[in-house]
Amino acid sequence: MPAQLRSFPRRVLPLLLTAFSTGAHAINWTPPTQEELQMTSQPEVPGAPAVILYHEERTDDTLRSTTYYTRLKILTTAGLDQYSTVALRYAASVGSQLVDPLDMNQIRTPYQVTEVAGRTIHPDGTIVPFAEKPFDREVEQAGGYRIREKVFTMPDVTVGSILEYRYSMRYDPTAIYSAMPVNIRSSHAGELLAGTSYILMPEWDVQSELYTRRAQYLWHSVLQRIVITSMVSPAIGVVQRQHEPTGFTDLTLMAANVLPQPQESFMPPVKSLAQRFIFYDFSGEGIDSADTFWSIKGKEWAHGLDHFIGSSSAVKDRAMALTAGGTTQDARLRALYAEVMSLDNTDLTRTHRPEEDSAAGGRTTREAADVLRQRRGSSSQLALLFVALARASGFKAYVMRVTNRDRNVFLPTWLSFDQLDDDIAIVEVDGKERFFDPGTRFCPYGQLDWKHTATGGPRQTDKDVEIATTPLNGYKESQTTRIADLTLDASGRAVGSLTLTWIGAPAIELRQRAARTDDAEVRTRLETLLKELLPRDAEVAVQSIDNLTDGEKPLIAHTALSVMVASAAGSRHIAPSQLFQSRQEPLFPSETRTIPVYFPYPERVADVVRYKLPTNWVVEGPSVPTELRFADMASYKATMQTGPNTVILRRDYVLGSVVAFPREYSELRKFFSGLAVADQQRLVFATGTAK
Repeated sequence: MPAQLRSFPRRVLPLLLTAFSTGAHAINWTPPTQEELQMTSQPEVPGAPAVILYHEERTDDTLRSTTYYTRLKILTTAGLDQYSTVALRYAASVGSQLVDPLDMNQIRTPYQVTEVAGRTIHPDGTIVPFAEKPFDREVEQAGGYRIREKVFTMPDVTVGSILEYRYSMRYDPTAIYSAMPVNIRSSHAGELLAGTSYILMPEWDVQSELYTRRAQYLWHSVLQRIVITSMVSPAIGVVQRQHEPTGFTDLTLMAANVLPQPQESFMPPVKSLAQRFIFYDFSGEGIDSADTFWSIKGKEWAHGLDHFIGSSSAVKDRAMALTAGGTTQDARLRALYAEVMSLDNTDLTRTHRPEEDSAAGGRTTREAADVLRQRRGSSSQLALLFVALARASGFKAYVMRVTNRDRNVFLPTWLSFDQLDDDIAIVEVDGKERFFDPGTRFCPYGQLDWKHTATGGPRQTDKDVEIATTPLNGYKESQTTRIADLTLDASGRAVGSLTLTWIGAPAIELRQRAARTDDAEVRTRLETLLKELLPRDAEVAVQSIDNLTDGEKPLIAHTALSVMVASAAGSRHIAPSQLFQSRQEPLFPSETRTIPVYFPYPERVADVVRYKLPTNWVVEGPSVPTELRFADMASYKATMQTGPNTVILRRDYVLGSVVAFPREYSELRKFFSGLAVADQQRLVFATGTAK
């Protein structure tokens, strides 16, 4: 998404008309060099599937468009599969009332993808022009917008081919205005009447998933005081700025030899690590630093929230009715939280169109009272309703907007609300502030969804807005327990029951899946996940699921299981000592690491497997318990208990933190390597004359 929306005077309209009449920048095809035709690898990235020979982006405010041009060399069969088809994702349409009225900066802008052209160049220099018409497909439809992809496949591509293609993305400023939330649109009405239009600022993502030999970025802008946040090493390139006598500003970047984005397991969101330039224009707003940005823009944001929260008598009456029986602050707040959780979260179901609300005698959602009356709302609207109910009940309650750390890492130096995703609530209970996540369906009272923990963003206070950080859940808040009661027969097949219990993060994910689909789909999903963990011939059937719609209770699945676990080896049978890790691959095979290891959330996974053995089967090993620990971050314990014709295997894994830095990687890897060795131990049965 573009980094920022900005208004500008319509005095440039004659220039716009002139620009439209002359057409877009022409980009000629580039003759390949012999070196490019013959190359088979890129020394800096051995084994790379492809390499970008040249990439160019030209943004022109007078045309309301950006033109993209790419020359790419296919180096391997994997590259052939990955890059011969191009899918350009864009927002196709937005309804004016369908965008969240609280989302003042994240405006989905409708685009048109035009002027698609391309060609394939074979290693011998033969050129195959792109002649087919790209086709459109819908990817997502939610919240009043449609996300589409324009897809085209390059012709006759082989390993060694050079792919060359270009296209333009255009937007309509009137559509931007129509797409604005009502409260934001009304605040700009005076500007529009005075003759103001809108532009979108580009964001230069210099680093991609492929090595880039050369790249050029150009922006022909009507803005004069552009501020730049750089996350790019000066060795790659520096933005050059030139002011034209006509009032335009030209920004140019030449980049070379850009390494690809890091690709490692368990890493922070790629976008937070990628090198990029972000642009802003704060002319006349008194913003000259990160502190003044978050102060000034934060106050605008907080004012919009307070306006939505309001002080409706309907909200007060409902809050009074809900808390009437509560004898403590905690009990009263729990009742309010349960009320919000009982409402329809349209981010999981669907947003109702304005005409639907009108036909039902309703109106557009403009304040918290509307959410309560309609008994539905988006995640943000539900979070604000909870704050409204809490305030109406006498609590000190505030809103905090946070970055979803599954997508990004909050950066205070990134001067835009675009990096923020979701709203959570902070309420003072018995003199202490606590964090709540009423916008996350099925999130337990007093907890945050893991995506909203250990992240940052602006929050309301009594007097101002400040940047804050959310707490990290402990491992006790997210637990998975798997208990199998199985009977082994003389062939080594185990048949019995498996009970799975989840609380916290894993339970939220499964419950939300059911809310989007149904419990049958969740059963299928669980069976698939279990088959991926268990030995390959496992037969799994989920028989029932308890508490699927109650986020305050453990989620429990009852499953029938049949699996061949023990294979004959002479007079013995051998089975995995850890049933659920029998197919687990080592987590960290690489000996070195350059970026932090980043886990989703702290958790505890506890397994208990009870085998009833055939007569005369005796357990020979292993007999020594295994215990491992990595600092205060992780622990592992595996034990075995034997009895007459029985064996009970227990495994307890705890992850207490989410980040390990490269300096800690060696010890972290040692821990997980030891864990993998322990999990792969064999359970040996002396079968004798088993019956």
